Amino acid sequence: MDYSNKMSVALAVGAVHDSGEAIGINGDQTFSSSTFYGGAYTFIRKGTEWSEQAYIKSADREQLLRWFGHSVSLSADGNSLAVGASSRTVHIY
Repeated sequence: MDYSNKMSVALAVGAVHDSGEAIGINGDQTFSSSTFYGGAYTFIRKGTEWSEQAYIKSADREQLLRWFGHSVSLSADGNSLAVGASSRTVHIY
């Protein structure tokens, strides 16, 4: 495929072993621990360039200990994201 045109593509990635201790959306990614709290990332591609759009962590501290980011689903238009955690509630962003 030729991706050099102006087409935009969105991508969501779950990261169950993310060690960042931020809470919510776009928190401080530099503060981390050895605990795997989990998280999710969204990226967008315009032409041939990818850029991170959001860093997502659960706002629920208990949820952070349950592999947040275990599953992710991005809507076809890229405007809604569902993030799941092992044996826990799905969060919609």
